[in-house]
Amino acid sequence: GAIFSFNPTDINLYARFLRMRDTVTKIGEEVEEARKKIDIDTENGTKEYALLLEEADRKAKEALTECFNVSNDFNAIFDGANAFSPTDTGQWIITNFIMAITPVVEKEVTAFTKEKAKRQAAKAKQSRAKRAKK
Repeated sequence: GAIFSFNPTDINLYARFLRMRDTVTKIGEEVEEARKKIDIDTENGTKEYALLLEEADRKAKEALTECFNVSNDFNAIFDGANAFSPTDTGQWIITNFIMAITPVVEKEVTAFTKEKAKRQAAKAKQSRAKRAKK
C-alpha cells in the first residue's frame, strides 16, 4: 500500500538513478561473494549471514532514498521485507523493483528533457525574433 514517487523534472535524477543501480549491483555482488564463504548450516554462519543481509538491506535502501528522496519509505514499499529477500522470479525484491521502475524513470526523464528542449528552442526563437525587429 505504500506509494513510490519521484520528480522527473529533477535534472540530476537520471545520474543518481544510474549511480544507485551500480551501487545496488555492487552490494548484491558483495552479498553473493560473502555468502560463498559463510556456512549457513551452523549457528554462527546463520547469524553472520543474517547480519550481512541486514547491512546490505540498509545500504541498498539508503542508496534508493538518496536517489529518489526521503519522501519514499522503502521499508513500506518493500512491505517490511529485506531488499535482498528472494521473490517468486528467483530475483531479489530490489532487483525486481529496479527492473520495474527503470522504463518508467527513463520514459519520464526523456519526456521532461524533450519538453524542456522545446521550451528552450521556443525562447531562443523569440529572442531571435526580438533582435530581428530592432
